[in-house]
Amino acid sequence: MSKDAYWFPHDANAHGDKALIRLRRKFGYASDGMFWLLIELLRNENENDYELPLYSIDDLIYEHRLDNEIIKAMFEGGENSLLKKNDTMFWSDSLKRRMRPLDEKRRRLSEAGKKGGRPLKKREALASLKPGLNQEKGRPKPAESNKRREEKNIVDKKRERKKTSAHTLPKDWKPNDSHRELAKKHSINIDWEADKMRDWAQSKGAKKKDWNATFRNWLRDKIPAPTPDPMAHLSEEEQREAAEIDRLMLANPIK
Repeated sequence: MSKDAYWFPHDANAHGDKALIRLRRKFGYASDGMFWLLIELLRNENENDYELPLYSIDDLIYEHRLDNEIIKAMFEGGENSLLKKNDTMFWSDSLKRRMRPLDEKRRRLSEAGKKGGRPLKKREALASLKPGLNQEKGRPKPAESNKRREEKNIVDKKRERKKTSAHTLPKDWKPNDSHRELAKKHSINIDWEADKMRDWAQSKGAKKKDWNATFRNWLRDKIPAPTPDPMAHLSEEEQREAAEIDRLMLANPIK
């Protein structure tokens, strides 16, 4: 898989797509996850015009534990359906439309690189025969560049050695105010947890660079992870718009 297969254009307000809303009203937010999984799989088919064989749907449903009814509903709606298909393939018009500008840009860059690469190779060949022939005025020669890199590496190594090294838990270590504030907020017995960490550190001979940070993470492990809000990334105006769309869809169900 090429490295560009990990990204594709995606609008922040895609959740407000009317076809997605219809799907969500019937099946819940699980349908959003299944839809975006299929979009990611289609995105990886850049050499096949972002299309997948129609027969592969059954395999995808089995492999990713998808709901057959939800997948079938994505093809419903005619021109407004989330996914399109013909006798052999299926695809997303929206994904294809979004990828065209990116593919065109990459094509132009590739062509420009091929045109610019020829004289560069020629200059490199001449430079190997006559050192300094194609050196621009004021530009360091290869030997000078290598020397500067070596000097920089030496400086970086010295800075690295100056960093605080890992060490065992100090005997006089104790929770600080930020630890106590965090424990109080989540009703954690901080003295009990501090004793537990001391025993753990001593029994394991553990060494850490920052024991205060270690204890903060120790306390966080006792706190249940918050449930992510799917609307949190939206602005207040976008959240109001999404809520209004859902309200209108509920008030005027599609028959």
